[in-house]
Amino acid sequence: MNCPTYSATPHTVLIMGSGTGNDIAAALRHGAEHIDAVEIDPLIVKLGRWLHPEHPYDSPKVHVEVNDARAFLRNHSEKYDLVMTGFLDSHTVAGNSLSVRLDDYVYTVEGMHDAMSHLAQNGLYSITYCAVNDFISKRLVANTRIAVGAKAPFNLLVVKKKGSFIWHLFTPVSDLMKKSFFRLNANDYMDYSNIDTNGVRASTDDWPFLYLKPMTVDPLYLLINLGIIFLGWVICGPSIRRNSSLKRLHLLFLGAAFLLLELAIIDRMALVFGSTWLVNSVCIFAVLIAIIGANAVIIKWPSFLSWSLMYGCLLTSLLVVYFTPLQSLNIMGMWFGGSIATAVSVLPIFFAGLIFSSAFAKETKPAAGLAFNMFGAVLGGLLEYAATYTGIRSLLLIAFVLYFLSWCIWNFSSRILDRR
Repeated sequence: MNCPTYSATPHTVLIMGSGTGNDIAAALRHGAEHIDAVEIDPLIVKLGRWLHPEHPYDSPKVHVEVNDARAFLRNHSEKYDLVMTGFLDSHTVAGNSLSVRLDDYVYTVEGMHDAMSHLAQNGLYSITYCAVNDFISKRLVANTRIAVGAKAPFNLLVVKKKGSFIWHLFTPVSDLMKKSFFRLNANDYMDYSNIDTNGVRASTDDWPFLYLKPMTVDPLYLLINLGIIFLGWVICGPSIRRNSSLKRLHLLFLGAAFLLLELAIIDRMALVFGSTWLVNSVCIFAVLIAIIGANAVIIKWPSFLSWSLMYGCLLTSLLVVYFTPLQSLNIMGMWFGGSIATAVSVLPIFFAGLIFSSAFAKETKPAAGLAFNMFGAVLGGLLEYAATYTGIRSLLLIAFVLYFLSWCIWNFSSRILDRR
């Protein structure tokens, strides 16, 4: 097992990121009586069943759940002698939204707090991580210190072997661990519990970017963004210049706001259901149903709601989603609470769909209107990366501002036409 300081026998073990079963096999060898193994990739579990020489997944003491680790923690209440986070250094993004990787939410301050809430009396929380970059190891330590609370760093042990990139973090620190530390020194393990993390930005559920290198402005990234805007203008610019009007500028703001809204909501839903591929499909399906429903309403009842009422409902629902801690709805059950969270989340998308469908239905030149909307979507996609500085929830506020501006433009342009 990846726990060089733990010598007591853990009877109940939770392994998050069980992989092909090495940690499970080690836990069984150390006398564990019950093991919950959580692995997000079903193929990895199958490979472990087929190829592992000790066949740990076949043990009756092992319960396997193919799931996201955070989703497992939020939907189970069992306590464990040992809660382990294995090598979850994933390089796979959780979906097409943002640059959040599959394991980012496991290592946030809230994720670590959730894991520690599953510790039995005298239990141990263990993190093993391969951090090649200095800022990642410091961020892990900073996150854990915050999650541990006021007792850190005295209740947190951080060790690493000389010449290795494998970090081991343990909490709480027992007297047994302190007494046995001399054996680690003999094996070239060094104590990094007092490592300086001042100035390190901890990752949270709102800012979960564990792998994001500290920076102000990345010149290369800025150049790529300018290139994307240029390409978008090359494609949409001619139609925009020929057909420029306030009404169509309204469509541009709708496109920018909608992309931000969709990405922010899908990413926040990962905290409710987890970051599995199936869950991402369900979230995107719910978004599409909301969009289709909005189109169907406008087709059947073109004047279903007034413009002011539609915008009022949209802006109000955005604030509701912003201030509602969606993940807390899990206390009502994965699917019941999750269904409520999904319904709340897609309400702004439904009202945004009503507004766009109503505006586009009045468009005399659909190609020109679509050019404005698509170029706005390009700008919105680039604004998405503001989240790497201000957090994911901030995207909802940016969308709120963009929708408010679109409403102001629509009102102003409508008054001008009425005067004519």
